Amino acid sequence: MALGLAAAACSTTQLQRDAGQLPVDATFADGAIPPGGFVTGDLEGSTVRTDRQAVAYWFSGIQQGFLGVEAQDDQWQWVLVIRNAVGHWKCPGDGYIILQPLDSPRSGRATYAAGGTCAFEITHAAGVNEILEGTFTATIARMVGSAMPATVTNGAFHVPRIADTP
Repeated sequence: MALGLAAAACSTTQLQRDAGQLPVDATFADGAIPPGGFVTGDLEGSTVRTDRQAVAYWFSGIQQGFLGVEAQDDQWQWVLVIRNAVGHWKCPGDGYIILQPLDSPRSGRATYAAGGTCAFEITHAAGVNEILEGTFTATIARMVGSAMPATVTNGAFHVPRIADTP
């Protein structure tokens, strides 16, 4: 029975995505995110500052009391999962950091990879529509392959918290 149903659902009609790239709706992601947010850190002497789509939010994949923080630029994306409480916190129990290259074959780095560590200072916790702010340092190791861990210094974030996702 399932085969007959699948065969009936097949079509030779050309889908719009097959005909060419769909236009990007620039008002969706960036329009819903308040401006002015960023995540930055010095990775082995080079500053990686990301300020596009910079947000904090709670999502169902993380513990209550924690927030996910994301920000990107043309080359990198920072992802932090941290406690939403003023104070000093350390990895692994109080969060983690990922620095992921975009559109690159290079491997991302994370504090939860072998040899990784981090410390956060949350200076301002955030409710929805408020700013989450703080600093961090980290040792981030490659998630794939082997390489010496890299040091992140002068880490800082200032991101608006948006509505949580289910």
